[in-house]
Amino acid sequence: MYKNILRAEGNCPYCGAKILFYYDKEWRYGSPVRNCKKCGKKYVDERYHEIVVEGIEPGALSIKRNGIGMLIMLGIFLVSFLIHFYQVNQKSTYDLTFCAFMVIALLGILLFVIDSIRILTGTKVKKLERLREQSVKRLQNWSYAKELEALGYPVPEEYL
Repeated sequence: MYKNILRAEGNCPYCGAKILFYYDKEWRYGSPVRNCKKCGKKYVDERYHEIVVEGIEPGALSIKRNGIGMLIMLGIFLVSFLIHFYQVNQKSTYDLTFCAFMVIALLGILLFVIDSIRILTGTKVKKLERLREQSVKRLQNWSYAKELEALGYPVPEEYL
């Protein structure tokens, strides 16, 4: 019964409706069993993860990962700045693309700093705990837990 649910990859596997802002490498928390807004049929969206079943995203609480991300963004900023600086001073022209790269890199650095602060202050752990409690609540529904198990998810025995 449950194995007939198809997996989505950017579009509803039944009617082809586009899933907005779909990025397959994204890690979201919640039920992987979703309903299409257009046709109403159930599909599996592998971007979604039940914390109780699959845990949290690897590296989600890593300051080191954020530091590496900040260094990469800083590198992008510096390369863009140097190219922009060269264009303005040597060629008396500029390309807005490098200005955009600098702004995006600065925003990326800011987001990594904010995430690091959330990790250090414990607010990210609190949010993940709230999401875990929501996951427990969903899995207490026996039919939902069985559905996930039939789809190949390693549901803990206590929910089956």
